[in-house]
Amino acid sequence: MWTIGAIVVATLAGVVVWQAGWLRSGLNEGSSATKAVAPVAAPSPATAVEKSASAVTAVDTGATRAQADADAQRLRSEAEALKRQAESELARTRADADAARTARTKADADAAASRIRAQTEADAARIRAEADAQLAKASEAQREADAKAKAVAPAPRPAVSAAPDTTARTATGARNTAFDGIWNVTIVCPVGSDGAQGFKMEFVAQVSDGYLRGQYGTEGNADSLKLQGQINPDGNATLDAKGVTGDPKYAINRVQKGTTYAYHAAAQFEGSRGNGTRLELRPCNLRFAKQ
Repeated sequence: MWTIGAIVVATLAGVVVWQAGWLRSGLNEGSSATKAVAPVAAPSPATAVEKSASAVTAVDTGATRAQADADAQRLRSEAEALKRQAESELARTRADADAARTARTKADADAAASRIRAQTEADAARIRAEADAQLAKASEAQREADAKAKAVAPAPRPAVSAAPDTTARTATGARNTAFDGIWNVTIVCPVGSDGAQGFKMEFVAQVSDGYLRGQYGTEGNADSLKLQGQINPDGNATLDAKGVTGDPKYAINRVQKGTTYAYHAAAQFEGSRGNGTRLELRPCNLRFAKQ
């Protein structure tokens, strides 16, 4: 490129010098000088200019092509960089979305667990309150019955009186021993409405003076139940049950192991048999068989 430029410059300079000398010869020597000089062969100015223009055009074309290649390479580099940046941004966006989805799922699970826990605690509190109220009512009824029995009990007779009227004493103060003895107790609870699994308890109860007492498991420990209550002379009875839960899958609302609970059962005894029904929480059947 430098060589071509030097040739073009030298050619242009020669043309200019030649033109300047020819003009001076024409002014001083006349037509003879012109004739003398005319045979001298000289390059045409137009031809030189065309050659120079062609050389310059070739130089410009090469420079343009080089610049275009450089620009194309730069654009490809920038496109590759933009592509890598876009892929990086996409990966980061996906990671953020996955993290947000995981956090939202955990938050939903925690909220559901909190709702279930709160509902369970509320149900347990309500059940305890109802059981306490029922027990208080039963205790009050028992106290009233005892007070009435004491009020109608006959006064002791003096020693010098005649022999007591055994018929009257039997009618007013006879012991209720018709159901005294050892009884086998079976409690069967089907699957609860909340999905709690069914179960069966079998244990022995003692009836003395018409009062039934039975214990399943060890009192106060998990998976235990205490059943007791007075059996009336006609066989009708309302029994109190107090227990401690075992495996949560058998408990209403899946309360945790070791939770205390209580309920009442209505029962009817006749001869050596008896049947009862649980009154609260879930429908359970009680069966009694005298040994």
